[in-house]
Amino acid sequence: MLGSQSGFVTRVIQKAPNANPLHCMIHRQAFASKTLPSELQDTLNTIIKTLNFVKDSALNTRLFKRLCQDMDAAHETLLFHTAVRWLSKGNVVQRVFELREEISLFLRIQNKQDLLTAWSADSFEIWLAYIVDIFRQLNTLNLELQGKGSLIIDFVDKIKAFIRKMENWRRKIRIGNLAMLEKVSEIVEECDAATQNLITQYFEALEGEFKRYFPDIQSLTSRLLTPADREGGSVP
Repeated sequence: MLGSQSGFVTRVIQKAPNANPLHCMIHRQAFASKTLPSELQDTLNTIIKTLNFVKDSALNTRLFKRLCQDMDAAHETLLFHTAVRWLSKGNVVQRVFELREEISLFLRIQNKQDLLTAWSADSFEIWLAYIVDIFRQLNTLNLELQGKGSLIIDFVDKIKAFIRKMENWRRKIRIGNLAMLEKVSEIVEECDAATQNLITQYFEALEGEFKRYFPDIQSLTSRLLTPADREGGSVP
């Protein structure tokens, strides 16, 4: 499709030199979202290993369901993690967060020491909550980019708005405002300075990934609008 010698885009440009080839916005957003700092990736790997331990065995699945029933949990089962579907990760970690007490008890009953060690770490619950919060935001953006009738200029506006959101979130976190991180706020009322710095760094890393995958984001608006549109100020 994108081959520089005989790909589809090359052939189109040969016939229409003024054409503007653009890589799919939804794919780029998914690629930018997949890059996680080492601490968050370790937490996500632990979540996936825990899911595999519970879900790969029919016996463990039944025992965990019975445990959830006995504890009057909000849910009775965990969701499968599907690597090829980004949106599934948000739903998976949300369910894990809601059943975190049941999962921890189940691992203790099953004497799964390697996973228990990871789950017992001081920072694990905070990073689990952070992953839930940031995946929720990324999934919301992903869904906003889907659907019929959307134009590229709409995609550009939404990506630019999300980058500005991350800049605003970093400013708020520096002064101790965690309102945008709903699940983190449930865990702690106030983060210590070290945790605030790490969360700020994570937002900076995510913002950097978006800018890396959308290097043309600032120029796309001017390229896609006609002179009349720009003079009319129809798009910020």
